[in-house]
Amino acid sequence: MEDFHKLFYEEGKEIISQLEENLLHLENDISNSEIINSVFRNLHTLKGSGAMFGFDNLSSFTHKIETLYDEIRNKKIQINQEIINFTLKSADLISEYIESNDSEDLNSKANELLKVLDSYSNEESEIEETVNSNDLRSHKTEDIKELYSKKKLYYISFTPNKDIFKDGTKPIYLIDELSDLGECI
Repeated sequence: MEDFHKLFYEEGKEIISQLEENLLHLENDISNSEIINSVFRNLHTLKGSGAMFGFDNLSSFTHKIETLYDEIRNKKIQINQEIINFTLKSADLISEYIESNDSEDLNSKANELLKVLDSYSNEESEIEETVNSNDLRSHKTEDIKELYSKKKLYYISFTPNKDIFKDGTKPIYLIDELSDLGECI
């Protein structure tokens, strides 16, 4: 298992470096959707790799920041310098998680940063929720039915081999990844 942690350490440091580079480029071109997507992918990879190698605290923390960038990609939140600075601080904390093998001691730092994150999401979510409920009231019933008829339903079956836990894989994170794509039942 130590080899897996070493592998994640090396990969994680490289991804953190890419993330910081992308954020510095984003400062100069704040509306560049390619850079925003790249930041999202960096966070997504860190979250997934962290989960796969048993870095649960890192994965959970990174997931929340990844969600912020998903909202930015979907134009629910407007990126600004404050969010970029927050993400740079978060990258430092993720780096500390990697250095310390996901130490519980870092959770208080993570909680402080997540309070800042909540301020970005809550303001926008309340506005978005009001807009969405007003939009639905203004549509005819037929329009709403048409909107929902465009949804797709997928059935996914997963049968892991008996040794799945021996390499540090956590199947619950597969479900988490799927739920990021849409509603899961």
